[in-house]
Amino acid sequence: MGEYKEALIKASRKFSFPVHKPVSDLTDEQIELLWTGNEHFYGINEFFKMVEQNLYKVQYRVMQARYRGRTVCPTCHGGRLRKEATYVKVNGLGISELVDMPVEKLKVWFDNLELSEYQQQVAKRILIEINHRLKTLLDVGLGYLTLNRVANTLSGGESQRIQLTRTLGSNLTNSSTFSTNRASASMPGIPTAPSACSMSCGTSATPW
Repeated sequence: MGEYKEALIKASRKFSFPVHKPVSDLTDEQIELLWTGNEHFYGINEFFKMVEQNLYKVQYRVMQARYRGRTVCPTCHGGRLRKEATYVKVNGLGISELVDMPVEKLKVWFDNLELSEYQQQVAKRILIEINHRLKTLLDVGLGYLTLNRVANTLSGGESQRIQLTRTLGSNLTNSSTFSTNRASASMPGIPTAPSACSMSCGTSATPW
């Protein structure tokens, strides 16, 4: 690791890299450069490739275990999609950009979406489903969430309300009753849930 660090320090003047600045103060471009490197030095990615090639040695296995953790994928940049999926754009935005929007902003985007007559015919069914699901999320007060939010980062009340939206979005016809605890009932937006239930499928939500 020392060799890689010394190479960066010696070459930093050639591309004006601020080696004395804390990582937290670096720009996104400078952090990206640290990972990918350039013609003057090998980046962090190359260092860990070298570590992976030497995992038959115990010291490299210890080093990998010490520094390995979750980070943003350099290929999809956190979109969790194959490269081919990012080629598809609607009004200049791909699915990875759309799922980064809060639900309330995403609903406005779909409401203002302009499509040709042919595109409207092709997307008619899926647009109905999307708008219905987004409206249900708004009705239960989850407009601040993004669709790419990881499930294990949700609170208990948020998870309960997402389960509620799944039921409301399934077009139930029989009467059902939902019971929510007091904490969930007091969260923003939850008072609108009973009216949403009764309008969508004849169900009711009862806090205790």
